[in-house]
Amino acid sequence: GGRGALGWEVARWLADQGAGRLVLAGRSPPTDADRASAAELSCEVVLAEADVGEAAGAMAVVTLAGPDLRGVVHAAGELRDGTLLRLAANDLAAPLVAKVAGTWELHRAVGELDFFVHFGAGAALMGAPGQGAYAVANAVMAAMSDQRHQRGQASACIDWDAWAGVGMAARLTAEQRARRSADGLGEIAPKRALAWLGALARSGHSSVLATRWPTWVERVHEGRVPPMVSGLVKPEPHPRDDERTADLKTMARHPGGEHDPVVEHLTGLVKQIMGFTGNVDADTPLIELGLDSLLAMELKNRIHDDGVDLPVARVMTGPSVAELASMVRNRVALPEDGRVSGPILSHNPVASHFAVFVLGVVAAVVLYVLSAVMWGPS
Repeated sequence: GGRGALGWEVARWLADQGAGRLVLAGRSPPTDADRASAAELSCEVVLAEADVGEAAGAMAVVTLAGPDLRGVVHAAGELRDGTLLRLAANDLAAPLVAKVAGTWELHRAVGELDFFVHFGAGAALMGAPGQGAYAVANAVMAAMSDQRHQRGQASACIDWDAWAGVGMAARLTAEQRARRSADGLGEIAPKRALAWLGALARSGHSSVLATRWPTWVERVHEGRVPPMVSGLVKPEPHPRDDERTADLKTMARHPGGEHDPVVEHLTGLVKQIMGFTGNVDADTPLIELGLDSLLAMELKNRIHDDGVDLPVARVMTGPSVAELASMVRNRVALPEDGRVSGPILSHNPVASHFAVFVLGVVAAVVLYVLSAVMWGPS
């Protein structure tokens, strides 16, 4: 990640700190802009095209640095936003290759260092909607860095919040930035981030986050304080789960009419989640109003918190508020005896777990019989 936006920030900072030679590696060929930026630095700069996620690429970069290599900053990263149901195999692999494979191959290629800094992300610590693969990649990289540090080798992983106006944060739309702010998520000024980099480069695992914790707890965790921030946020009283989830079910059991309470409730959720202040036409498909997969997942979760569990795939198609209201009523209006049409396993978790157990036993028996037939009894 040496020629990414964060990489150039770090390169300029290292040059100002007195670095004699910098090797800035990236998977793409150097551009004229890269060469112009390199010429402005007060030290020797080598622009390398290499993929450090491969053994040959990592060794090539270390060889270019030469025997006087004193430190490594691993700032490569790739983001593939999307809910898990929408991610393809390569969407899961790309962040892992950038973070995990790069960490492993550099670890194998380098010798003794003064510092080895891995650029992690707050998503690994706090989670982030639509960034499951990215969060996992950063968490695994942090664990690998921790192992190096525990063995007495130079290694530090810093879970960064977004750097203001730089890198991935620079690509955020105004709507995405407003949504982050509403959730209590801030951005770090690059100069402050670099000051923290200097202070934490040899400190093991740390996090630098510009988060308004009370807001984050209220918006993301609905007022329930996660253990990791229990020392930062005072718990506030909040309604019991049955009190929080009773309203939508009760409304759904009554007929609608001109002022349908279910439609009004869902409209309020949509306006809050999507940041609308004006009217929302109940018959307009939400996908036409800008509902994406991440917002759909948040809407689905909010409806679930109100006591009704809608199929996530259906919500992601972007139905209208009126269609959502119909789905809610259909989900709530089950027969009094609890019997439902369709597969019973979708509504009976005990039966579902038992069925999975039985299928597992059957599969194990079949595999044992096949093994005995093919290779003889063990």
